[in-house]
Formats: sequence, structure tokens, C-alpha cells
Amino acid sequence: MAESAEKLEDAIVRSAEQVSGQVRAAKDAVSTVIFGQDRVIENTLVTIMSGGHALLIGVPGLAKTKLVDTLGVTLGLDAKRIQFTPDLMPSDILGAEVLDESSTGKRSFRFISGPVFAQLLMADEINRASPRTQSALLQAMQEHHVTVAGQRHDVGDAVAHLPGTNDADGLDRRGGGSLRLAAALQVIAGFLRLDACVHDALLLPTPVQSLPPHSMASLS
Repeated sequence: MAESAEKLEDAIVRSAEQVSGQVRAAKDAVSTVIFGQDRVIENTLVTIMSGGHALLIGVPGLAKTKLVDTLGVTLGLDAKRIQFTPDLMPSDILGAEVLDESSTGKRSFRFISGPVFAQLLMADEINRASPRTQSALLQAMQEHHVTVAGQRHDVGDAVAHLPGTNDADGLDRRGGGSLRLAAALQVIAGFLRLDACVHDALLLPTPVQSLPPHSMASLS
């Protein structure tokens, strides 16, 4: 028994060391594209690995969208982006049913999934959307499924949503849009602020290289 427990402990240590090396490799890859945001990159990776969600806060030009895009390329995830506007409807992010007609004339409804089903989603300027649309996204983030036309569609557990806003004031103020902060706190793991610095979010012309698929397999 003691020998088996020791072998199991060694296997756990080796697995942890391997995952740690993969996380460092992912962080280094992202850092070749975005400078000055090491803490944000690390915390975002932790958020993705833990299956959580985080709110990215920063003024325009600090590469919030580029960060999510680069993480998608590096980790080999299906990354998508939604630009939130006041007229954005819940169906624009969740998906909708369309009426199909077969060659025999038979008609049936088919569900077309929206961007919320992506593995990595950047919800840009979420505070500009209406409370109704925000609620639809927050529900998908919390419950990992959406309901369209009375039918349930599972979003899946391997999904990370990263809403973004230009400034923290936009979380509460009215008029220009506000984030339903009380509801968001129930599903968002943390608030990641991108602060400007000398080398903040400096984009390099060299394209980011994705990690080999097998190297990130154990992260899922």
C-alpha cells in the first residue's frame, strides 16, 4: 500500500510539473505579442484553465481584444468576439431557429448556434448592451446552457467568456450603458484591469505561434 501511494504521489507531481511547464510555454507565447501585461496574461490563463470567466477592464488601445485572440491561437481554441451595442438582441449571441424546407416539401426548424458557443468568447464593451442581452449572456455563463424556443442547448463546460469594458465607471452608470454588476459578480471569477505603462500592449509584427495540440491536451 505504501509503495502504491508513493507511486501515485510521484505521478501527481510529474503531472503538475508538466502542466506548469505548459502554462509557462503558453504565457511566453502570448507575451511575444503583448508586452506589459504579464499579470493579466497569467490570471487570464488561470481563469481559462479553471473553467471560469473574467471581466477585462481597460481604456481603449490596451489590446483587450488582441489578448483574447492571441490566447485562442496559442491554446488552439475556437475564439470569437462580439461587439456589444445598445440594439444587440439576445438571439444575436445565443442563436436562433430557422425554418428549413426539404426537397420533399417537409418543413422543420433548425437551430443555428450563436457565438456564445465558442470555446473562448470576447464580449467587447458588454456595458453598452441592454439589460436583457446582458442577462442572456450571464445566464449562459452561469448555467452553461441556453434555452431557445423552449429547447435547451448545452454550451459545454470547456467554455470561457471574457467580457470587456473600457472603464470601471461603465459598470454602474446609466445612459451610456451599464453592466448588471450584482448579477455579474455571481458568475465572473475576477476583474482583470489592463493598466497603461511604457511597454503596455505593444504589438509585435511577428505572428504568434500556436502550441502543439498534444502539449495542451492535459489542460482540458
